[in-house]
Formats: sequence, C-alpha cells, structure tokens
Amino acid sequence: MSGDLSSIVEPGSEFEQIATGYVFTEGPVWDSGYLYFVDIRQNILLRMKPGEEPEIIRRETGSGDGLTMDHNGNLLMCEGSHRRLTRTHKDSGRIEIIAERWNKLRLNSPNDVIARPDGTVYFTDPPWAVAPERRQLDFAGVYRVSPDGEVHLEADENELPNGLALSPDGSKLYVSNTRSDPYMNVYPVNSDGSLGKGERFADIPYGPGGPVDGVPDGVKVDEAGRVFCTGAGGAWIFEPDGTKIGVLEAPELPANLGFIGDDRKTLVYTSRTSVYSIRVQTPGMPVVY
Repeated sequence: MSGDLSSIVEPGSEFEQIATGYVFTEGPVWDSGYLYFVDIRQNILLRMKPGEEPEIIRRETGSGDGLTMDHNGNLLMCEGSHRRLTRTHKDSGRIEIIAERWNKLRLNSPNDVIARPDGTVYFTDPPWAVAPERRQLDFAGVYRVSPDGEVHLEADENELPNGLALSPDGSKLYVSNTRSDPYMNVYPVNSDGSLGKGERFADIPYGPGGPVDGVPDGVKVDEAGRVFCTGAGGAWIFEPDGTKIGVLEAPELPANLGFIGDDRKTLVYTSRTSVYSIRVQTPGMPVVY
C-alpha cells in the first residue's frame, strides 16, 4: 500500500485470491448473491457465489468486457469485438442489442457501462478492437442511451475513454482515459442525463515500465464519494475533490474493480489471471443508484 489507507481498508484485512486460471478477467459486478465477471480473451461470461467455483454462463461473448445491471436487474455487457452493447434479460435469457450505431455509423468497440435508475445508460467506445481501415467513427466517444433507446454522443475529446462511474448523488460522471496522457475526467450530469463540459479530475500516470505497468481503467465510487480507479500498481483512490489518498496495491495488475457482498464492503480486483478480494470499511455504491 502507498499513502494513508487506514480509512479505506478494514484493519487486518489482506487480499485473498478467490478465483484463478483465466487469461484476462474484467467487468466485476454483484447482483443477487453472485459475482459476475468475464474473461475477455476466452470470450466467456462467468458467475460465482463467494466460496464456490465460478461457472460459465455464456460463451462467444464477443470479447465481453464491462458489465453492469440495469434498473430492471438485466445484465448489460459491452461486447468489444461484436461492436455493440447488449442487454441479457434475466427471465428469458434473451440477448437484446441496445447500442450498435450512432448517427447510422457503426460503433468501434464498447468497453465499459453504467446505468441509472431512470433507465439511462452510459458507455465508453474506444477504437482498439477494430482495425483503423474498418472504423466508421474517427473518434472515441462517451455515449448515453436515453430511456427511449436513442443513442447520444456526449463527449469525444478523450483519446481512449475507458472506465466510468457516477458520483453518489448522480451529479457527476467520472471517465478514465487510458493512453498517452493518462488521466480521469469528470463531467456534470444534467437533469435530462446529458453531460456538461468535462474537466480534469486527476492524473494517473503509468508505472516506470509504461502502459504495461498499468493504465487508468476501471472506475468505482464508494458511499463517501471517494473514487477508485485501477492503474499502475493497483487501485488509485481519490477524495471527491480529486486529492489523491493513495494506491491500494494489488497482488497482480488489475484492469477493473467492484464492490460485492450484501454489505458492498468487499472490494474485488479482476487481475489478469485471477480475481482477488479485500475487505474495506465503507460500502461501495450499489450497481444502480
């Protein structure tokens, strides 16, 4: 650990490996007693009860990446190589495409996603899963899907927008940027769900080895409004005003993180080959709020 994390980690708690044997785990989300996550490289979606072995519940996910639940408890998944965002209906298992194009142009490779109680969905769309000659959009966007199903471009100034999370009161949207000038932006959220002008929230530099040592990626927020973003060494943790608290270092380089358990006080890292957990003092925000 670096920095004073005494207010973050439960005293005496250390990381525990709770699942292993994968290639590139991502997308942790908690719902109804299960942790859901993906292995991007193996194109599988898994779920597990804490203390039990994970089970594969879908194959051929299209490089499934970011996951969340919508306001009706259905699973949303960014399917990068399928170039779409989907909803899997909890009762029927039916897979519905909810975003595949903007302005009649094909999306690049949706990466991460978050939902609001009113049905609004936000997702990021960096271009890395599609070759330059196949791209129909020459920018990487942050998008909003309104409750009526329309896809709106909300921001296009991030080189590679990646993880995203809402502040506890829903008034701000945090977006990590993964390349060249690694940082996190924050956007005001208007009453209709649209975004205002973004500004720099925090810098999250690479480690000494460059991007291979970790890039700003998955983002989550706890009930105190503190912002957690995976990056070099582990999770970089910031106060709501952007002041850096410290880095909760990981046993293995994480790409994403999430708060799980009925009390939402177990923090998990999806870290390449494995999933790790550690207990924290403040609950994370629920999946939809």
